[in-house]
Amino acid sequence: MRFSYHQRHLLYAELAKMLRAGFGLDRAAETILAQNPPAPQKRYLDSLAGGLAGGMGVAESVRGFGSDLGISPLEVALVEAGEKGGKLEQSYDHLSEYYEVLERTRNRVRVQLIYPLILLHLAVILPAIPRAIVDGEPAVFVRGTLAGLTVLYLCAGVILLAARWLNRRARVSPGIDAFLRRLPLLGVARRQLSLHRFCNVFHIYLLAAFPVSQGLRAAGEASQSAMTRARSHSAADGIEAGDSLAGALRPGVGRGAAFPEEFKRSMATAEETGTLDDDLARWGRHYRESSLDALDRAGTWVVKILYLGVVMFVVWQILSMGMGYFDTMNQYLEMPT
Repeated sequence: MRFSYHQRHLLYAELAKMLRAGFGLDRAAETILAQNPPAPQKRYLDSLAGGLAGGMGVAESVRGFGSDLGISPLEVALVEAGEKGGKLEQSYDHLSEYYEVLERTRNRVRVQLIYPLILLHLAVILPAIPRAIVDGEPAVFVRGTLAGLTVLYLCAGVILLAARWLNRRARVSPGIDAFLRRLPLLGVARRQLSLHRFCNVFHIYLLAAFPVSQGLRAAGEASQSAMTRARSHSAADGIEAGDSLAGALRPGVGRGAAFPEEFKRSMATAEETGTLDDDLARWGRHYRESSLDALDRAGTWVVKILYLGVVMFVVWQILSMGMGYFDTMNQYLEMPT
């Protein structure tokens, strides 16, 4: 069952609104269910209401049924922190904003991809037409088109599977995570999104009055970045050994650092002034907007590169078709009369 970004964004916004209005989560779930929501939202709410009725907590209920809906560690971490600290409406607010970012970016990239993909398919199909006419066999057109489309889809499938594998591995492998961060545009977008997730979870943990070290570990896990996770756990160990937050976050500089220098400086001053929760909220908003910008730029350039590749492929096909036509004409002219 596919629980889309759009459905998550809308559901979490509704839950946050109703919790803020004073509804209990069980009553909120019943109210939304009465409106006949889409199947994935209904599955989420049914399981949540069933878990609460059976005496389970919110996070426990979400974690128990989340596998078939693809519930992420970020969702579990935010719900768990919000539940324990009485900030559940803010947890759902953060989740709604996060999935809105992903939804807007995915929709924009899809729209931008339509024209290049149409050109790419035409570049595969059209060159087979004159060859079939010259040979006088419609089967030539069918074979040529099927062969071209098969190669196209296989290449696209391999690229997509490789990208998904790298993204999953980057959550646990600092080396792969560092490699992806160095990619132009896409690396920046990935880093900004991981920091957006980190700030949201850390913010909720601080609002809920959890120990800083516990918030760091939870935020690192939810970041879906192996480098951020490792640095967060190391910083948590340092804080438990008596170090300050600024001192624990300090190691690592340059592009290989898990956290940007301006973020670490801001954490240092916020720790001194007692405004960590305000600073994290501000950085969460900053990384939300910057991740949108970075994803937008990355999507735009990916489409431009794809479009350039399609144009080059079309030009090559046209030249190949022309050369084949001239070869056929030469052979015809050289035939003995």
